[in-house]
Amino acid sequence: MGEKRESFVFYASFFEALQGCPSEARLAVYEAIIQYALYPDYNPNLTGIEKALFTLVKPQLDANIRRRENGKLGASFGKKGGRPKKENPTKTPKKPQENPTETPNVNVNDNVNVNVNDNVNDNNINVVDVSTTHTHKRFQKPTVEEVDQYIREKGYTFDADAFVSYYESNGWRVGRNPMKDWRAACRTWQGKEPKGKKTKEEEEYDNYYGDGAYKRAKELQQVLDNLAAGNS
Repeated sequence: MGEKRESFVFYASFFEALQGCPSEARLAVYEAIIQYALYPDYNPNLTGIEKALFTLVKPQLDANIRRRENGKLGASFGKKGGRPKKENPTKTPKKPQENPTETPNVNVNDNVNVNVNDNVNDNNINVVDVSTTHTHKRFQKPTVEEVDQYIREKGYTFDADAFVSYYESNGWRVGRNPMKDWRAACRTWQGKEPKGKKTKEEEEYDNYYGDGAYKRAKELQQVLDNLAAGNS
């Protein structure tokens, strides 16, 4: 028997897709999602609309399970020890004494012009109101899971692992400047993707169930939504 998992990701799209279903079917699918995500040996025994709905979310559950098992969750990186600590030197190096080779020029010009213009125009003084200054929120680098979720929400097609790995390697910089908004960087990356490329969700679904399965599942979802709207 496989080891029970302690947690899993439940996406908002799961919740939204099930809202229009009868309460009995919705409860059965919720139960199947939870059991399947937490218990490796669980095999849901569903039929009809419950089976169709579970089929829509199963590829996403499988993808998250594989990512967890492969140690690709962003949180797992912190468990590997992180960056080694720097060694503490036992002695503080002494600063070498300055030993100038030339004698400085001590001939000071006493004829200093001390005429100061006392006509100060107060209108030229810029007073900064500290209360109105804005502080920038400190940038916090995202995990692979956060980037992956944002990609799915926006329907983007690039790979979250590649995105995080790239910016980890360059210190989370955009050009020569520190990154301020990783979501904006995601939009830039997506702009470089080829036109017509499958979204990450579509690609994983088709890889698991066969080419074109994602499109057929979406068509089925539309039919279910129309049925639910007619029953409301």
